Amino acid sequence: MDHKKEFCKVVGQLAGKYGRHEVFTDFCEAAALSLRQTFERSEKNERAYLDLINRYEPGEQPRFAELLALTVEALTEQPRDFLGECFHELELHNSFKGQYFSPFPLCRMMARLTFSGLEEQIQRRGYIELNEPTCGSGGMVIAAAEEFKARGLNPVNTLFAVAQDIDRKCCNMAYIQLSLLAIPAAVIWGNTLLVECREQWLTAGYFLGPWAERFRWRRLIRAVSNLAPDKPPEKESAPAAPVAPPPLDGPAGQLLFNF
Repeated sequence: MDHKKEFCKVVGQLAGKYGRHEVFTDFCEAAALSLRQTFERSEKNERAYLDLINRYEPGEQPRFAELLALTVEALTEQPRDFLGECFHELELHNSFKGQYFSPFPLCRMMARLTFSGLEEQIQRRGYIELNEPTCGSGGMVIAAAEEFKARGLNPVNTLFAVAQDIDRKCCNMAYIQLSLLAIPAAVIWGNTLLVECREQWLTAGYFLGPWAERFRWRRLIRAVSNLAPDKPPEKESAPAAPVAPPPLDGPAGQLLFNF
């Protein structure tokens, strides 16, 4: 089955009444809310989902489940930036905003070039943290996870990504795909340059892997180290994602994660 063709066909069938961009955006929001409810259940998410889906007729609502099923099948068949491909196939990219997603083969090449000495780093520390400040639909993070697998490494245990974007639709796209592919990540909706975090979502891979325990021990070790007057505080080579979403009434974001 050509999953991309079928996905775009379903969107097109709903688009006569709502518009392709609206349907695609609503699907991404609804799917992301549904996936988040599995691990981070909240009444707020439930209300947001019902408010969104009830804008559509009862006969139209099952089409969103069909779109999610097509996404699952496509990513199962071949892990890649499937939603990014559909986004461009539907001609939803925005030249004014410069919103073009990198082709996945290019992402794979960049991942191969970036992760030189990968095995040595993981042997020394146990895992690698990856920051993607303009994640788009998550193609670069997916490519990184595929590079890990190509080298015989399980990304659930060895890779943690912080993926941020100013566009909520992009964050939803990244969250859906990273969750379905079990890639541990914190997806942040906010402006990286302003060190802004409007919302933060932890993917399924975070809960499936050892990350909560790892970050808990890291905070404990740092706290103990800071008590010693003759020992300087431990320095991090790169910021990491928090265990729980930071408060939204103060500064937050990639550069202020407190581990």
